[in-house]
Amino acid sequence: MGYIKSHVKKSIFINAPVEKVSRYLGTPENWAQFHDNLSGIKPISGKGGLGSVFKADYAMAEEHGPVEILITQSDLAPEGFILKSAVSVDTMDPAEDSYVRQSYIGVAKENGTEFTFEEVQNVPIERFGGRFDKESYQALREKSSEKLMETIKKSCEA
Repeated sequence: MGYIKSHVKKSIFINAPVEKVSRYLGTPENWAQFHDNLSGIKPISGKGGLGSVFKADYAMAEEHGPVEILITQSDLAPEGFILKSAVSVDTMDPAEDSYVRQSYIGVAKENGTEFTFEEVQNVPIERFGGRFDKESYQALREKSSEKLMETIKKSCEA
């Protein structure tokens, strides 16, 4: 089975304190605001901290499917924060090893936060009926990440 692996890393300055940005990102009710295709987020265990697990629905390329979100790191200090998640895509086929790894990192800078989002995805080509090649899929992820960054910035600066 063939896979498309994408890797996106973007940074932006947010004119808001580290604590505010971390609180916004760490609140599960906010996740669908900055992840366009994520909906129906329901806690399985925890409230958003380390080890918390959530179920949600994710839409991609006109297909909807369940995902499981595991918080793998949740650290906050006056100088910054690190939030990481592992998203498993339930493809209903054990042969399809689809996953998403996301990192949200904030560093206190000049009365604001230098924010970095990094995402690695691994999706089976067959899952999308050959509608994507690596370049077009990477471009789609880049565009989606830019929108995510702008939404987070706007929400945290409000």
